[in-house]
This record gives sequence, structure tokens and C-alpha cells, in this order.
Amino acid sequence: MKMDKKTTLASTILLSTVLFSVSALANTGDVVFQGEVTKATCTFVIQDSDGTTNASNVVNLKSATVDEVKAGNAEEVVFDIVSAKKDDGSECFTAAHDVTVLWVPVNGFDADNNLANLAPDATKAQKVAVRLMKGDDGTQITSTDSRVHFEKIAPGTDGTHTPTRYQFKAQMVQSSADASTATDVTAGNVKSQAKFIVGYR
Repeated sequence: MKMDKKTTLASTILLSTVLFSVSALANTGDVVFQGEVTKATCTFVIQDSDGTTNASNVVNLKSATVDEVKAGNAEEVVFDIVSAKKDDGSECFTAAHDVTVLWVPVNGFDADNNLANLAPDATKAQKVAVRLMKGDDGTQITSTDSRVHFEKIAPGTDGTHTPTRYQFKAQMVQSSADASTATDVTAGNVKSQAKFIVGYR
């Protein structure tokens, strides 16, 4: 996915959720997130934790029951950026590159520092949000700590990863941002799909 270049600081990556929809079998609707990209000169390929590479940087979170979402037990999913190429085919990163990610959601974070839901009230999945985490230690990415280092795994650490493989994590969680007015989600399995636009800057 290619985006127009804009002037920004050097030596960071911007990884922002542009569209995030969540649907479920009962008593739920949509969850929509929007982020912003300040610059992009690279085309990225992102894989799900099971190794599936999806078109246009669309990745899937694991299905979870509503009870799991409410209890904070929905599965954490690790996503890998497995390729970052410039227009000429050269690599965006080198093994020595200090890579950082900056999350800039347009809608900001909810009261629990999860990505807040922008979906219209008529179709909104109530109290469902997404927690973003660092790939190396699982620390939550928050409104005050949104610039984080991407884990770079050394060769031979396992049979899959390479020195230029970078990770982040995401998990569906219950949001308390609208707890006083929203109808609670009470049944069904929740499935989500995220489309990330990743910009290197």
C-alpha cells in the first residue's frame, strides 16, 4: 500500500489503524478506528500470527466469545511486518536500523487507553475496543507512551524470524468509555478485522 510522502522526523515508523470493523453473532455491531499517516515511502507486508499474509495489510484478530472479551481473556495476537520495500525494491530497514513505531489514532484512546470506537451509535458494537501492545514485552501502548521500539529478533532465535522482522500485538477488550450509557454485549462470538496503513518516517 503506497501513500504520499510528507515531511516528518527521521528514524521512526508510523503504524496506524485506518479501518477496524468488528461484527458478532448477537447483540453487537461495528467497531471503527481511524489513524493518520504522516509519511510513507515503503510498501509493507504484515502477517497474522499463524503465518497468513493478507492482502492490503488486512489482518485478523482471533475470534473470541463475549465473555472472553469482557474478562480480558481474548487471545493476544502477534503481527509481524515481514517485508518493507521501497519503490526500487530495496529494503527500507537494515539490521542496524533503530526502528520505532508511533501510534496516532485520530479518535484517540478511551478511558482505559484502548483504541476508542468511532462507529455510529446505530451500528456500534458496545463496549468493545482494541488494546495495542509492544511486540517485545507486551506492554500496553497508551496515549502517553505511544512511541515504542519494534522488537528485532536475531537470526537463529527460532525457525521463522529474521533480523528485519518487526512485531506488534493486539487484543479485543471491553471498553468502559461508554459504560454509563451503552447497552452491554451479552452474547455471541466476536470476530474482528483490521486494516493497517504503515508509514516509515
